[in-house]
Amino acid sequence: QLLGKKLCRENIDIIYSSPSTRCQETLKVLLEQFATTPRVEFTDDLQERDFGELTGKELTPSLFEVLENDSSESRALGIEPTDLLLKRTAHCIENIKENYMDKTVLIVTHSNNIRAILANLLNKSFIEVLNITKVKNCALTEFNFTHDKGFELVMLDDTSHLE
Repeated sequence: QLLGKKLCRENIDIIYSSPSTRCQETLKVLLEQFATTPRVEFTDDLQERDFGELTGKELTPSLFEVLENDSSESRALGIEPTDLLLKRTAHCIENIKENYMDKTVLIVTHSNNIRAILANLLNKSFIEVLNITKVKNCALTEFNFTHDKGFELVMLDDTSHLE
């Protein structure tokens, strides 16, 4: 609700969201704060990373390395390779740039997808971005696409609206 109160002051033109139940529930709570509802587009490009056999299980620190690195062990567990996650989130961002360059777009998605978007924009590896930010629940990361510089990172992992 606090995030919705902050976002309702923005002039959001369109919302891109993961189709997952968790994101749809988050979106519902956010939109309760809006006077008018922006158009919402659900896209599989923002679907949570497939954790294969680890889906739904409590992740221990020993499993983080398996998740973070594309290895024979992660492939054997059916974990979505990082390059596929990067590719589909890049596809979403390209679509936004092509269709909504001068618009305000809200993306509702999962922490790994946000990291993948940042990796693409910052031209860093997924692991490098993992070391830059944790991506907290209900955090805001804001970036602007510009015609001259490509993009600028305005805010990273901000949770001040929760205080």
